[in-house]
Amino acid sequence: MGVDKDVLPAEEELELLRERVSQLQYALESRVVVEQAKGILAERFRLAVDDAFLMLRYAARSSRRNLHDVANEVVTSRVTPGSVTVALARQQRWRAVGQRERAEAHREKAIEELRRNERIREKGQRAGQQPPEGRG
Repeated sequence: MGVDKDVLPAEEELELLRERVSQLQYALESRVVVEQAKGILAERFRLAVDDAFLMLRYAARSSRRNLHDVANEVVTSRVTPGSVTVALARQQRWRAVGQRERAEAHREKAIEELRRNERIREKGQRAGQQPPEGRG
């Protein structure tokens, strides 16, 4: 009988399994820290938990840091990390830009409606000033 090439010796398999357990343990611990940071940010800034995660993720990406590291800083510090503060400021700026754009679109629509009503009113006045047919 031949030896199956896909079967690892017990020691190698044990080492791979230990490495896998270590990776899973780190992932679990990282997840717990991220969840705690989401809760802290949601409470601090009165955000929905999903929005807190988006802000945390943006802060990590914009500062070119690992999400877990930023989350850990949020959890272990009484002061909001600078990267999160910057992310919050940018988020508020984007929200303000969006509100401005919506207000401008609403204003333009209202102006167009006023102009349309004015044209209708002018047509009605012109039609009322013309003498009826047959008289003249």
